[in-house]
Amino acid sequence: MEYNNYIPLEKMSVRYKYFCFIDTKEYLADALFIKNRVRVWFQKEAHKSNTDFIVVFCKVKKCDAKKFLETLGELKKKVILLGHSGYQNFCKEFYGNFSGEERENMI
Repeated sequence: MEYNNYIPLEKMSVRYKYFCFIDTKEYLADALFIKNRVRVWFQKEAHKSNTDFIVVFCKVKKCDAKKFLETLGELKKKVILLGHSGYQNFCKEFYGNFSGEERENMI
């Protein structure tokens, strides 16, 4: 699975890292965050009416960022197993909307 389902966001903070990630309208990531004991502060979300996917903006404590990213790796597998076959293409398209220079600045 050679694609990202998240984008790290550049925002100055001593305690938090900011991200946006792709989830389903059923919020499959929530159960994984609870299972892995990752605290996430959700801020905003956006979606197109013709897709099953949403873009979620959030922040996590810097000390939890590694577990957060591991959980998003689990999310990729769970979404595919539950039959959301367009997830990979949606993530690639979403991530591809940013130019190469913008992507480098976000990471």
